[in-house]
Amino acid sequence: MEIHLANAKRNGLPIVNADLHKKCGSNAYHFDLTHYKYRHSTSALFNPQKNYDIILCLFHNGNCISSVSGNYDSSIHQMELVSKTKEEYEGRKFNLYLRAAFLYLMTFIRPSVESVASFSINPVSTYTMYKYFHASNPDLDEYVKANGLTPESFTVSDARKYHTYFSEKYKHTPETAKQTVKEMLEEGYSMEDLGWDSMEEAVQSLMSATNHNDSIISLYLDIRPKEVQDFLLQTLSSIQVHCKTSSIPKMSKKTLKRKPVKSSRKYKLKSRRTSK
Repeated sequence: MEIHLANAKRNGLPIVNADLHKKCGSNAYHFDLTHYKYRHSTSALFNPQKNYDIILCLFHNGNCISSVSGNYDSSIHQMELVSKTKEEYEGRKFNLYLRAAFLYLMTFIRPSVESVASFSINPVSTYTMYKYFHASNPDLDEYVKANGLTPESFTVSDARKYHTYFSEKYKHTPETAKQTVKEMLEEGYSMEDLGWDSMEEAVQSLMSATNHNDSIISLYLDIRPKEVQDFLLQTLSSIQVHCKTSSIPKMSKKTLKRKPVKSSRKYKLKSRRTSK
């Protein structure tokens, strides 16, 4: 289904560009929203091999240095978003700012977008979507309620703990995988229908699939209420981006040469693996 961008470009895009120009000046930076097939050749892309429906680009001196791409599911009126910022522009809050602009513009899209889905593969993504945009899911709702958390009090540490909670909750053991297969069979499906030759293969398949996907968390934002549009615009306006390289604090040569402070305590650094 063709996504119609005229309303968003006419009524939404000038507003986000006005906010951008107020923060970064009108000469070097601008937003542009277009169909993915017409994307700029310099676009920063989350997955260059995949085709999306639309793309919002943040341009700097004619180059698309950060983007949010969207896929529309017309059966449920949902837009899926993914984002990418060029490495040399990371750390300036462009990705956060672009997500805010994209979510706001989705309220102008035709046919109507009822919700936006974001797939978090690391705690920082979950933190960003819940903290700034209140995107959630039943598991996250359950977790924050049990721990007395709100978007205002939610921290990156909370997001990390939630990812651990989510992973443990949905991790299959051989026993739970076998029970899941039995429940499928009880619903009238045969092992052949399900694509497996044996119970052992089915159990291994379920455990492998769960271990592969246990860090991918889907968050959703219902954008139908009128107050959500106002909330997203307020969020966009409140985000302070670093337009110039010099605005990002850097360590001075004097700081770099400073001798390390001796401590009686010893710290052991643990390696971290993050999915991208």
